[in-house]
Amino acid sequence: MDSKTMKLGNSTVTVYSNLVNMSPEERKEWFDREWANGNSVLKDMAGVISEIATTTETDP
Repeated sequence: MDSKTMKLGNSTVTVYSNLVNMSPEERKEWFDREWANGNSVLKDMAGVISEIATTTETDP
């Protein structure tokens, strides 16, 4: 599995995924295919992101 380490503010984040070295087109194809196949982890992540976005929009 591939990994990519990034510095975000004071945090260092390492992502372990084969997606990190894919082109944007390859990532889109992967997400579209996995979404169509009902990838439950991907759908759970989308739900969490949506929840965070909704919470962020409504917080003062």
